[in-house]
Amino acid sequence: MKKLPFNIGDVLSIKLRDDLYTLAQISLPSYVTFFDISSADGKWKNVDLNNTAVLFCIIVATTRIKPLVDAKLSSDAVRPSTKPMGRLFINAGLNFAGGGHPFRGGNLIEVDERGETTQRPIIKRSLSVENDADVIRQYELTNMWNDPEELRRRLLRYFDTGINWDPHKEKVFPGITPPVAAVR
Repeated sequence: MKKLPFNIGDVLSIKLRDDLYTLAQISLPSYVTFFDISSADGKWKNVDLNNTAVLFCIIVATTRIKPLVDAKLSSDAVRPSTKPMGRLFINAGLNFAGGGHPFRGGNLIEVDERGETTQRPIIKRSLSVENDADVIRQYELTNMWNDPEELRRRLLRYFDTGINWDPHKEKVFPGITPPVAAVR
């Protein structure tokens, strides 16, 4: 898998541990959508991602997730989603004052059809835990995931507990708490 290129629309089987696999799809260059589906053996058959709930879509260099990829799947095994990718993301603000985490707060933005995050329309400015906790919990940060093990831990947390949560949000928005577990 390390040498295979990934293209928009490719569906990937992601190995989280020996008895847990999930599916992801390349949505745009550097955008990967993960789905609320799992398998104990990573053998996928007759799956239509159009009928499968999306867990989240994040910005990640595909080379960084390759350690998690078990297989690139054919459309015979898994039908790729044709639904449009969600376009709203939280663009965290840079904050070098006072040390600590370099990103604090952020704006809800709409990315364009290429996934561009700079100079994008701001849907809601200056999100705060006090006023926008539900928005912060709902939308993903535009930060790029660089550590495949952090991504694995996030997915494991969801499949083991039902909590779909990016722990980076706790650094960007101090005081925010994870959502309750999803009913599955």
